[in-house]
Amino acid sequence: MLRGKGHLLIVAALAGFFWAQYQINGLILISALLFLSYLYQNKRLRLLELLSIVVVIFFFKYHYAGHFNQTYMQQSEDRLLGQVLSINNEQGSFRSFIIKAEQGNKVLIVDFSNSNATVVVAGATCMITGEIEVINQATNPGQFDYQRYLRNQGVLYQVVVNNSEDLVCQGINWLGQLSLLKGQLLNYLERYYDQDALKWMYALVFGDRSLIDAPTIDLFTKWHLSHLLAISGLHINIMIAIFSLILLKFFRVTKETTVWFNIILLIFMPFFAGGTPSVWRAAIVAWLSLMALQFKQYFLSLDILSIAFVLLLLLKPVFIFQLGFQFSFLISFFIITSKKILSDLPKHVKPIFITSLSMFVALPIQIQTFYIFNPFSIFLNLFFSFIFSLILVPLSVTAVIIAFLFPYLTGLLNSLISIVDQAILQIIDFFNKYLYMPIIFGRQPDFFILFYFLLIYLLLLCFERKQVKKTVSIFIALLCLLFVMNIRPYLNPLGKVTMLDVEQADTIIIELPYRKGVILYDVGGSYSGDFTTPSPRLYEQRIRPFLYYYGIDKIDTVILSHEDHDHIGSLAPLVADFSIGLIITSPYFNTDIIQSIDAPHKSVNYGESFMIRGQRFTVISPFKDWGNANDNSLVLQTNFADQAWLLTGDISKDVELNIINNFPQLAVTTLSIAHHGSASSSHFDFLNQLEPDFALISVGKNNHYQHPHQAVIDQLREMGITILRTDKNGAVQFFFSNQSKKGTFYPFIP
Repeated sequence: MLRGKGHLLIVAALAGFFWAQYQINGLILISALLFLSYLYQNKRLRLLELLSIVVVIFFFKYHYAGHFNQTYMQQSEDRLLGQVLSINNEQGSFRSFIIKAEQGNKVLIVDFSNSNATVVVAGATCMITGEIEVINQATNPGQFDYQRYLRNQGVLYQVVVNNSEDLVCQGINWLGQLSLLKGQLLNYLERYYDQDALKWMYALVFGDRSLIDAPTIDLFTKWHLSHLLAISGLHINIMIAIFSLILLKFFRVTKETTVWFNIILLIFMPFFAGGTPSVWRAAIVAWLSLMALQFKQYFLSLDILSIAFVLLLLLKPVFIFQLGFQFSFLISFFIITSKKILSDLPKHVKPIFITSLSMFVALPIQIQTFYIFNPFSIFLNLFFSFIFSLILVPLSVTAVIIAFLFPYLTGLLNSLISIVDQAILQIIDFFNKYLYMPIIFGRQPDFFILFYFLLIYLLLLCFERKQVKKTVSIFIALLCLLFVMNIRPYLNPLGKVTMLDVEQADTIIIELPYRKGVILYDVGGSYSGDFTTPSPRLYEQRIRPFLYYYGIDKIDTVILSHEDHDHIGSLAPLVADFSIGLIITSPYFNTDIIQSIDAPHKSVNYGESFMIRGQRFTVISPFKDWGNANDNSLVLQTNFADQAWLLTGDISKDVELNIINNFPQLAVTTLSIAHHGSASSSHFDFLNQLEPDFALISVGKNNHYQHPHQAVIDQLREMGITILRTDKNGAVQFFFSNQSKKGTFYPFIP
């Protein structure tokens, strides 16, 4: 049944999933059933096959319906009893894990108690004391949405534990036992190998990246090499090959016994190798292939992959949302459909073809997730795929086995892995220093991605049939599509002004129509947990993702209102990642702070007007040195479409009164409220003369300054001014057209 048509199971499972998630209406469902009836009428499907597909559609619809429907929990509850389902993260004094509460809800427990007394393992029953909270959502375009990520895993709530007495756990299940056994194995390996060797053994054999330092992980991500750190079919095949060799040659075990040993090994391997989607996919495919071989049954590779797809979603429904799952099955699908092409290629060309194909298949998902692509990563992937598959993975697997069988040989393997480790790091450092030239595509419409995959499929089909002209034409079409994806911002007639949610900081990003220019007014800044050490957190989590999301690869001008850290703190990493045409400040800005910044600098004076890519700005203040950074903020007036804007920095009421005294006719439509809505700003006379329709307040949620001050909010409301604030609305965006002379505000959180 369904022999040679296993891919229809994938389609059916996905149909059920989308039906459950997006509540597909009856018309679409009827259309799908009519299409299946058409296939049946034309004898492309047998009755039993048709019924099987319909059953799979309805099964997965209801399979996922429960996943998306969660019971409401009172946020005031302070005690929670539940069983540990999985450990998400465990590093030093911090750990997080997911429990299933008595009500049936999954809850994320974030533990900062630094308690070693409480052992948390899968299957443990825990009593947690703390406030049940809804997980915060993303508040900016491009920002990683942790709430959505956890919601896709069926988790809507979290409890933060700060005291050890608020977390009490006891008990364990078989998954927890396996986890403890894995921990013992890792501890055993630490006796014989140093960190340079252990980090690769942990990652490539046990799926544990905890020993690989953050800069190395970042480099692998930056160069699209993360897949090499994930256990895949390659790793599984190498492990099976090495185990088989040892059993056959050293222990003289029969071939049949060896096959059964591998079948049993594959059942437990996902639990010891990290349990990621790629591990499960590779283990299930290998297990099904060995079982078919053992019972002399023939299945097409695509059928086995399809069965693995359905089985995995039955076992782990949440995997469908994970990038590793999507990458793993998409790449496997296209490699299998290229089987005939591979059979015609010379042996030495096959690895190059598979690596290149994998890169091209993964590209659109990478663009939609990370918004960038580095062309030179293709060459680094080809080289590193060779290093990992032929050297590092076999060495790592062998090193684990040797530690148990011949521990006196571990010194040799330790040295070999350390040499490979140093070579890998030196090569990637060289590429990163001289050849990192990313193309920032930005987020793309979904139909572009679907069209891309269609072109890839047609390209492979024509290549297989040796239709040279069609192959070349489709490849050119593919390159044209990538070119259009890259230049989309330059075809957009709308401009955009965004007040980013950068917590208790300020960043306004101006994108002119047709991407004629990109201007930043302040660049935000954050501190680490001690509130004194500067941190790149806000830049890395909010500012850079936003710029990448909209395909911004260069910034024409950065305007710094004044030198407070919450306005300039992200300047150094911004300059490191982007080309900055010019930095503009007031004459009273302390330029010592930006001496080390590699970008041209210019100061502008009171009353001066200047143009940036056709956009005119007028300096309203400071007209003198006020003696403090806040009052020396560079205040600018500019127009977007038919609306006049005033950007104010952190000026006080004294400066505001000075402005209306110097500019008695000044009026604006949109006013950025000074100093995050502090009571020291927003004088009544200032607001009364300007008569703004909209007030923008950049302010952190529940900040300890208690900004914005209630008196400021009350005054704005009494004057009938619409208030848009980042702690309530997230990023606030103003889309405008210079042609129609109109613009509209769109808060990220309505």
